[in-house]
Amino acid sequence: MTKVMHLQSFYIQLAANIQGRDFFVGDLHGRYDQLMTELDKVSFDYEYDRLISVGDLVDRGEQSELIVSLIEAPWFYAVRGNHDQFILDQYEVERIMLNGVYANYAPSDIHKKMAGNESDWFYVLDEDRRKLIAKKLMSLPYVLEVTIGRFQIGVCHAAVPWDFTDWTDFLTSLADRNIRELTIRTRKVAQKLAKGKDRILSGIDFTLHGHCTYSEPLFGQSSGFIDTFDQSGRLTLLSAEDLAVRLVAQREKCHDEFIRMNHE
Repeated sequence: MTKVMHLQSFYIQLAANIQGRDFFVGDLHGRYDQLMTELDKVSFDYEYDRLISVGDLVDRGEQSELIVSLIEAPWFYAVRGNHDQFILDQYEVERIMLNGVYANYAPSDIHKKMAGNESDWFYVLDEDRRKLIAKKLMSLPYVLEVTIGRFQIGVCHAAVPWDFTDWTDFLTSLADRNIRELTIRTRKVAQKLAKGKDRILSGIDFTLHGHCTYSEPLFGQSSGFIDTFDQSGRLTLLSAEDLAVRLVAQREKCHDEFIRMNHE
Protein backbone atom coordinates (compact mmCIF):
# COMPACT_ATOMS: atom_id res chain seq x y z
CA MET A 1 0.00 0.00 0.00
CA THR A 2 1.46 3.33 -1.08
CA LYS A 3 2.86 5.60 1.62
CA VAL A 4 4.39 8.97 0.67
CA MET A 5 6.48 10.89 3.19
CA HIS A 6 7.00 14.66 3.19
CA LEU A 7 8.76 17.46 5.08
CA GLN A 8 11.43 15.41 6.85
CA SER A 9 8.74 12.82 7.65
CA PHE A 10 6.64 15.35 9.58
CA TYR A 11 3.63 14.00 7.73
CA ILE A 12 2.76 11.09 5.47
CA GLN A 13 0.08 10.40 2.89
CA LEU A 14 -1.61 7.03 2.56
CA ALA A 15 -3.27 5.99 -0.65
CA ALA A 16 -6.78 4.57 -0.56
CA ASN A 17 -7.05 1.01 0.71
CA ILE A 18 -8.66 -0.75 -2.25
CA GLN A 19 -8.18 -4.26 -0.86
CA GLY A 20 -9.53 -4.00 2.66
CA ARG A 21 -11.03 -1.74 5.29
CA ASP A 22 -9.59 1.13 7.32
CA PHE A 23 -10.20 1.78 11.01
CA PHE A 24 -9.23 4.65 13.30
CA VAL A 25 -8.54 4.11 16.99
CA GLY A 26 -8.30 6.48 19.95
CA ASP A 27 -5.32 6.86 22.29
CA LEU A 28 -3.98 3.38 23.04
CA HIS A 29 -1.76 4.12 26.04
CA GLY A 30 -0.34 0.64 26.36
CA ARG A 31 -3.67 -1.19 26.14
CA TYR A 32 -2.72 -4.01 23.83
CA ASP A 33 -5.25 -6.58 25.08
CA GLN A 34 -8.12 -4.12 24.81
CA LEU A 35 -7.07 -3.26 21.27
CA MET A 36 -6.96 -6.90 20.22
CA THR A 37 -10.43 -7.41 21.70
CA GLU A 38 -11.84 -4.54 19.64
CA LEU A 39 -10.15 -5.78 16.46
CA ASP A 40 -11.60 -9.25 17.03
CA LYS A 41 -15.08 -7.73 17.28
CA VAL A 42 -14.82 -6.36 13.75
CA SER A 43 -13.05 -9.46 12.37
CA PHE A 44 -10.02 -7.34 11.49
CA ASP A 45 -8.16 -8.81 8.51
CA TYR A 46 -4.44 -8.40 9.23
CA GLU A 47 -3.55 -8.99 5.58
CA TYR A 48 -5.77 -6.36 3.99
CA ASP A 49 -7.23 -4.05 6.65
CA ARG A 50 -5.42 -1.05 8.14
CA LEU A 51 -5.52 0.49 11.61
CA ILE A 52 -4.69 4.17 12.05
CA SER A 53 -3.93 5.41 15.56
CA VAL A 54 -4.32 9.03 16.67
CA GLY A 55 -1.21 8.73 18.84
CA ASP A 56 -0.19 8.32 22.49
CA LEU A 57 0.87 4.70 22.13
CA VAL A 58 2.65 4.61 25.49
CA ASP A 59 2.18 5.18 29.25
CA ARG A 60 -0.84 4.56 31.47
CA GLY A 61 -1.58 0.97 30.39
CA GLU A 62 0.65 -1.98 31.25
CA GLN A 63 1.54 -3.07 27.69
CA SER A 64 3.24 -0.05 26.18
CA GLU A 65 6.15 -2.06 24.83
CA LEU A 66 3.74 -4.39 23.01
CA ILE A 67 1.86 -1.46 21.52
CA VAL A 68 5.13 0.10 20.30
CA SER A 69 6.02 -3.18 18.61
CA LEU A 70 2.98 -2.72 16.36
CA ILE A 71 4.78 0.14 14.58
CA GLU A 72 6.59 -2.54 12.57
CA ALA A 73 3.34 -4.26 11.57
CA PRO A 74 2.37 -3.61 7.92
CA TRP A 75 -1.27 -3.01 8.88
CA PHE A 76 -0.59 -0.44 11.64
CA TYR A 77 -0.11 3.31 11.17
CA ALA A 78 0.10 5.98 13.85
CA VAL A 79 0.91 9.62 14.42
CA ARG A 80 2.97 10.61 17.44
CA GLY A 81 1.33 11.90 20.58
CA ASN A 82 2.69 13.98 23.41
CA HIS A 83 3.39 10.91 25.57
CA ASP A 84 5.34 9.34 22.71
CA GLN A 85 7.29 12.59 22.40
CA PHE A 86 8.16 12.57 26.11
CA ILE A 87 10.30 9.51 25.32
CA LEU A 88 11.62 10.90 22.06
CA ASP A 89 12.77 14.08 23.79
CA GLN A 90 15.35 11.96 25.57
CA TYR A 91 16.94 10.74 22.34
CA GLU A 92 16.54 13.53 19.77
CA VAL A 93 16.83 17.29 19.71
CA GLU A 94 13.07 17.91 19.38
CA ARG A 95 11.67 19.19 22.67
CA ILE A 96 7.95 19.74 23.15
CA MET A 97 8.13 21.57 26.48
CA LEU A 98 10.70 24.35 26.33
CA ASN A 99 8.90 27.11 28.17
CA GLY A 100 8.00 28.07 31.73
CA VAL A 101 8.93 25.90 34.69
CA TYR A 102 9.94 23.00 32.44
CA ALA A 103 12.68 24.87 30.57
CA ASN A 104 15.42 23.68 32.92
CA TYR A 105 14.20 20.12 33.43
CA ALA A 106 15.94 17.15 31.88
CA PRO A 107 13.69 15.36 29.33
CA SER A 108 13.36 12.27 31.53
CA ASP A 109 12.25 14.43 34.46
CA ILE A 110 9.56 16.05 32.31
CA HIS A 111 8.30 12.61 31.31
CA LYS A 112 8.17 11.45 34.91
CA LYS A 113 6.50 14.62 36.14
CA MET A 114 3.91 14.79 33.36
CA ALA A 115 3.09 11.07 33.27
CA GLY A 116 3.77 10.22 36.91
CA ASN A 117 3.56 6.51 37.70
CA GLU A 118 2.23 5.95 34.17
CA SER A 119 5.82 6.20 32.94
CA ASP A 120 7.30 3.61 35.34
CA TRP A 121 7.18 0.85 32.68
CA PHE A 122 9.83 2.68 30.65
CA TYR A 123 12.37 3.21 33.43
CA VAL A 124 12.43 -0.40 34.59
CA LEU A 125 13.75 -1.39 31.14
CA ASP A 126 17.44 -1.56 30.41
CA GLU A 127 18.92 1.19 28.25
CA ASP A 128 19.15 -0.96 25.12
CA ARG A 129 15.42 -1.68 25.21
CA ARG A 130 14.65 1.99 25.87
CA LYS A 131 16.71 3.04 22.87
CA LEU A 132 14.96 0.47 20.69
CA ILE A 133 11.56 1.81 21.73
CA ALA A 134 12.70 5.35 20.98
CA LYS A 135 14.00 4.28 17.57
CA LYS A 136 10.60 2.86 16.68
CA LEU A 137 8.76 5.93 17.94
CA MET A 138 11.02 8.19 15.90
CA SER A 139 9.46 6.80 12.74
CA LEU A 140 6.06 8.25 13.67
CA PRO A 141 4.97 11.35 11.75
CA TYR A 142 3.14 14.23 13.36
CA VAL A 143 0.41 14.18 10.73
CA LEU A 144 -1.10 11.57 8.46
CA GLU A 145 -3.46 12.04 5.54
CA VAL A 146 -5.49 9.17 4.12
CA THR A 147 -7.93 8.82 1.24
CA ILE A 148 -11.27 7.32 2.27
CA GLY A 149 -13.45 6.93 -0.80
CA ARG A 150 -13.98 10.46 -2.08
CA PHE A 151 -12.88 12.05 1.18
CA GLN A 152 -9.46 13.16 2.41
CA ILE A 153 -9.02 12.60 6.12
CA GLY A 154 -6.28 14.24 8.17
CA VAL A 155 -5.02 12.73 11.42
CA CYS A 156 -2.88 14.31 14.13
CA HIS A 157 -2.81 13.77 17.87
CA ALA A 158 -4.20 16.90 19.53
CA ALA A 159 -5.59 19.01 16.67
CA VAL A 160 -4.75 21.30 13.83
CA PRO A 161 -3.96 24.44 15.88
CA TRP A 162 -6.93 26.77 16.15
CA ASP A 163 -5.49 29.70 14.18
CA PHE A 164 -5.21 27.64 10.98
CA THR A 165 -8.06 27.67 8.48
CA ASP A 166 -6.28 25.89 5.61
CA TRP A 167 -4.85 22.36 5.66
CA THR A 168 -2.04 23.08 3.19
CA ASP A 169 -0.90 26.08 5.21
CA PHE A 170 -0.84 23.88 8.29
CA LEU A 171 1.27 21.21 6.59
CA THR A 172 3.77 23.81 5.38
CA SER A 173 3.98 25.25 8.89
CA LEU A 174 5.07 21.91 10.36
CA ALA A 175 8.60 23.06 9.58
CA ASP A 176 8.16 25.28 12.67
CA ARG A 177 8.93 23.39 15.89
CA ASN A 178 6.32 25.40 17.79
CA ILE A 179 3.58 24.32 15.38
CA ARG A 180 4.64 20.69 15.81
CA GLU A 181 4.35 21.12 19.56
CA LEU A 182 0.84 22.53 19.29
CA THR A 183 -0.12 19.67 16.97
CA ILE A 184 0.49 17.15 19.74
CA ARG A 185 -0.43 19.25 22.79
CA THR A 186 -3.14 21.83 22.12
CA ARG A 187 -6.54 21.36 23.78
CA LYS A 188 -8.06 24.57 22.48
CA VAL A 189 -9.83 23.09 19.44
CA ALA A 190 -11.46 20.25 21.38
CA GLN A 191 -12.49 22.53 24.24
CA LYS A 192 -14.11 25.00 21.85
CA LEU A 193 -15.90 22.20 19.99
CA ALA A 194 -17.22 20.79 23.27
CA LYS A 195 -18.76 24.21 23.90
CA GLY A 196 -20.34 24.25 20.44
CA LYS A 197 -17.82 26.47 18.67
CA ASP A 198 -16.61 24.82 15.46
CA ARG A 199 -14.11 25.81 12.78
CA ILE A 200 -14.07 25.18 9.04
CA LEU A 201 -10.73 23.91 7.71
CA SER A 202 -10.35 24.20 3.93
CA GLY A 203 -8.25 21.79 1.88
CA ILE A 204 -9.26 18.68 3.84
CA ASP A 205 -12.64 17.01 4.32
CA PHE A 206 -12.30 16.04 7.97
CA THR A 207 -9.66 15.61 10.68
CA LEU A 208 -9.47 13.07 13.52
CA HIS A 209 -7.69 13.44 16.86
CA GLY A 210 -7.23 12.06 20.36
CA HIS A 211 -5.55 13.73 23.37
CA CYS A 212 -8.72 15.17 24.93
CA THR A 213 -10.84 12.45 26.50
CA TYR A 214 -14.63 12.25 26.38
CA SER A 215 -17.12 9.54 27.33
CA GLU A 216 -18.23 9.36 23.69
CA PRO A 217 -16.54 10.49 20.47
CA LEU A 218 -16.95 14.22 19.91
CA PHE A 219 -17.73 15.19 16.32
CA GLY A 220 -17.99 18.60 14.73
CA GLN A 221 -18.41 19.72 11.15
CA SER A 222 -14.71 19.50 10.31
CA SER A 223 -13.07 17.46 13.09
CA GLY A 224 -13.63 14.63 15.54
CA PHE A 225 -12.03 13.51 18.82
CA ILE A 226 -12.06 9.78 19.53
CA ASP A 227 -10.11 9.29 22.79
CA THR A 228 -12.70 7.72 25.08
CA PHE A 229 -11.03 5.02 27.19
CA ASP A 230 -10.25 7.03 30.32
CA GLN A 231 -13.83 8.31 30.51
CA SER A 232 -15.75 5.23 29.41
CA GLY A 233 -13.39 2.26 29.76
CA ARG A 234 -13.83 1.55 26.03
CA LEU A 235 -11.50 2.11 23.13
CA THR A 236 -13.19 3.84 20.23
CA LEU A 237 -12.64 1.94 16.98
CA LEU A 238 -14.13 3.98 14.16
CA SER A 239 -14.46 2.39 10.73
CA ALA A 240 -13.70 4.49 7.67
CA GLU A 241 -17.05 3.36 6.27
CA ASP A 242 -18.93 4.75 9.25
CA LEU A 243 -16.97 7.98 9.04
CA ALA A 244 -17.76 8.32 5.32
CA VAL A 245 -21.48 7.76 6.01
CA ARG A 246 -21.32 10.50 8.64
CA LEU A 247 -19.64 12.91 6.22
CA VAL A 248 -22.11 12.20 3.43
CA ALA A 249 -25.05 12.79 5.77
CA GLN A 250 -23.43 15.96 7.05
CA ARG A 251 -22.98 17.32 3.53
CA GLU A 252 -26.52 16.43 2.54
CA LYS A 253 -27.79 18.26 5.61
CA CYS A 254 -25.72 21.34 4.72
CA HIS A 255 -27.02 21.18 1.15
CA ASP A 256 -30.64 20.91 2.30
CA GLU A 257 -30.14 23.82 4.68
CA PHE A 258 -28.64 25.90 1.87
CA ILE A 259 -31.61 25.16 -0.40
CA ARG A 260 -34.08 25.97 2.38
CA MET A 261 -32.43 29.32 3.17
CA ASN A 262 -32.41 30.34 -0.47
CA HIS A 263 -36.12 29.61 -0.88
CA GLU A 264 -37.34 31.49 2.14
